[in-house]
Amino acid sequence: MTKLRTVVSLVVLLLLVAACGNGGGADEPDATEAPATTETANGEDAPPATGGGDEPAAEPQTITWASTGGAFTEAEIAAVQEPFTEATGHTFENISPAELAQIRAMVDADRVTWDMVTMPWHFGELHCGELYEPLDEQYFDFSLYQEGSYGECYAPIGLPSWIFSYNADSYPDEAPSSIADFFDVERFPGQRVILDSPHNVLEAALVADGVDPSELYPLDIERALAKFEEIRDHLTLAPTYGAVEQALVGGQADMTITVTARTVAIADQGVPLEPVWDFTMAGKTVQMVVKDAPNADLAQQVISFAHEPEQAIAYAEQTGLYPARTDVSPEDIDFTETQHKFNAFAEGRGTIVQQNPEWYSEQIDQAIEAWTEWAVGG
Repeated sequence: MTKLRTVVSLVVLLLLVAACGNGGGADEPDATEAPATTETANGEDAPPATGGGDEPAAEPQTITWASTGGAFTEAEIAAVQEPFTEATGHTFENISPAELAQIRAMVDADRVTWDMVTMPWHFGELHCGELYEPLDEQYFDFSLYQEGSYGECYAPIGLPSWIFSYNADSYPDEAPSSIADFFDVERFPGQRVILDSPHNVLEAALVADGVDPSELYPLDIERALAKFEEIRDHLTLAPTYGAVEQALVGGQADMTITVTARTVAIADQGVPLEPVWDFTMAGKTVQMVVKDAPNADLAQQVISFAHEPEQAIAYAEQTGLYPARTDVSPEDIDFTETQHKFNAFAEGRGTIVQQNPEWYSEQIDQAIEAWTEWAVGG
């Protein structure tokens, strides 16, 4: 019944969209320095959507969704895009990676071609109304989300964690057991790989350096970078999560701190990863509508559809993420053995710390600048 009500509601809303007209006919701008990759949720032309009776529904549109690519985008296709296409006739074009610079370039040039994105939530907090559209409350019931987990321009669909894990084959005698071991190259030699970003790893460095997890914020950026400096020669900074995955699968790295979905994807490819449940950072995976998107209202509807219980459960099963909506029980989710293994929210999984919204929204630009300077050897 839930899916039927959703379909009926979407058809009515899409009729309104048709009456108002829709964008998407502008020439594609060259808004980035490097071309993004694309993939399509449905390889064939979508069937025309139909309304009730003999009334035709809105003409099918192509919604452009920018995300992280790889297994994560495949999960979004299976859990959200294919059901939405089946229900409405609208199709998707997938772009990766989703980068803030690309969005800013398109918005500044007044030539936006992306409709929606999966990106870190603090971008929505920092640039709401500037680079992202406020979410339309007619599509969202924010009382269903944990306080502090949503914002004017973003809503969380899942709760990821940044897991310290290692290749068991690399450490047959003594295995890492604490976050400090990630930074101990004498006891645990080998290459480390992380995303080239300070998000959710500055905290790990500080805890490894002796900071109590309850006293992390405000983060001491200089101290965290000094800790990373100790392992610079043993650390690979990957440009994308896909590159992190490739390094572990290809045997170029022995341990990582990376997001839940990538950890699961790596393990599912046969890498004997083992998690270290000592200290883990947690955040939220959110979706946002790009400012002046050609299909902005339709993108709002896609996000609303994605967050309905049926899709939210499918999304959790595809990604291994913990559900964000409080009315979706983890007991209703059929996690795989690997997903359960890397679920930081299960019992007995050590200390888990949520991102501090105030610090991230106010200081992340400063942290990125300091990280970039350090990464290039400044």
